[in-house]
Amino acid sequence: MSDGPPPLPLIAPPDWLTALSGPAVGTGGSGAPGSAGNPLTLDQANQLFADLANQGHIPFNWPRDGCFARAHEMRRLLAERGIESRKAWNYASAGAELKVEGTSIGDVTWGWHVAPTVMVQGSNGPQAMVIDPSMFDHPVTPQEWAAAQGDPNSALEDSDGALYFRNQGEAWSETDDSYTQTAQDLDYYRTQRELWDAGLIP
Repeated sequence: MSDGPPPLPLIAPPDWLTALSGPAVGTGGSGAPGSAGNPLTLDQANQLFADLANQGHIPFNWPRDGCFARAHEMRRLLAERGIESRKAWNYASAGAELKVEGTSIGDVTWGWHVAPTVMVQGSNGPQAMVIDPSMFDHPVTPQEWAAAQGDPNSALEDSDGALYFRNQGEAWSETDDSYTQTAQDLDYYRTQRELWDAGLIP
């Protein structure tokens, strides 16, 4: 005879509870989701893009500056989901500027631009895809992303996702592993958009 109450029966968690941990991502290969060994499916990449684009604290509506902070915050959110990411950098050629027309604040020009990339399974194998809601509404190849910046002679380069700032050719770079600087910079650029909306900056 037992001295205590009978053990409770094992009950499988309801579907909605399991769903809270998020859907499985990747194609089932080896390595972290988003890596070359375990690329995302295109549907997963599209959903991921939509989720990131809807992060209201990331000022995608201020494309004039701050791409490095937006890219690094997206990297942080991807890492939280266990998704591996790298970064694509595009540098204007000598004497030229990168230019994107028709953004939410009009035409913008840059000396360089950066956004995160994840590996996605394509018809010919894994392909890096750029996630940049400041320019697009879906993932694009690095080549398409660079071409949309208006300088056919720009230098498109790839790097580890940990880099926050990076000179062309990686002669100098800076990290922000704590994401402290990222948070401060995002706050600054959100304020810039608010000032622009109020007509206080041109």
